[in-house]
Amino acid sequence: MRISQDQIKLFKQICKYTTEELKIFLNNFLSKFYNNIIRTKDYIIAEGDIPIALCAHMDTVALYQLTKIFYDAEEQVMWSPDLLGADDRAGVFAILLLIAHGYKPTVIFTDEEEVGGIGAKALVTRYPKFPFGKIKCIIELDRTGSKDAVFYLCDNRKFESYINSYGFKTNVGSFSDISVIAPKWDCAAVNLSVGYYNEHSEAEYLNFNELFGTIEKVKKILDDASGMPYFNYVPLKFDSINMFTRPQIPKGECTCGICMQKIGSKEKRFDAYGLIVCRKCYEEYCV
Repeated sequence: MRISQDQIKLFKQICKYTTEELKIFLNNFLSKFYNNIIRTKDYIIAEGDIPIALCAHMDTVALYQLTKIFYDAEEQVMWSPDLLGADDRAGVFAILLLIAHGYKPTVIFTDEEEVGGIGAKALVTRYPKFPFGKIKCIIELDRTGSKDAVFYLCDNRKFESYINSYGFKTNVGSFSDISVIAPKWDCAAVNLSVGYYNEHSEAEYLNFNELFGTIEKVKKILDDASGMPYFNYVPLKFDSINMFTRPQIPKGECTCGICMQKIGSKEKRFDAYGLIVCRKCYEEYCV
């Protein structure tokens, strides 16, 4: 699928916005399609008529507003020497295209995902339960690559098989907004690839072929929403065999796989399945 000139223009516009400008743009856009919208400085959430929530974050790691964007029409690849910010403006763009194509899922746009999921934490603090009835799953669009499906500490195997039946493959990741939202709302969640690479660096680029590949797969999932079962959150269990302390790691060298806070050299760490988890997160999410 080839991207149109209007879509290129829209994506460039989204990338050039500051986070605050993007919030205004999204509010105006969503107001054309949704009646029930909750807006705060930390998140925007809109109630849809499809029992699936799509999630993306509005912030990027860029320190300065982007001015230069380059696009290779033959390869359908975009990049910027200013740091493109496709993490996660690609996810935002994908959700807008899905809405423009006639889909109306619940949407969740958060701020400050890049500094520990502050917007997601504010959302579940204000709404300990999903605020609009019930949803069957949450799909985050904020993953590098083309076919990754990352479930973090959600261990619902039926949900994993269901998502992967659409052409994705399970991979591992450290943290995203669904790491915070899914366990609180007791809803299975996955983070899907949206075609960006080398995130958080000036070498970041976006492959539109891969992004549109994910969009087409998500369309099929949304089309199947009425027949989809409700998938609850099943926490991954760590047992005594899989946890141990690693006091030899210097302070500041490791990071908790859930809350993204630094773990001090004297703190107890739980290491399992490639994740280093602090005591607080272990007790809250893993037992």
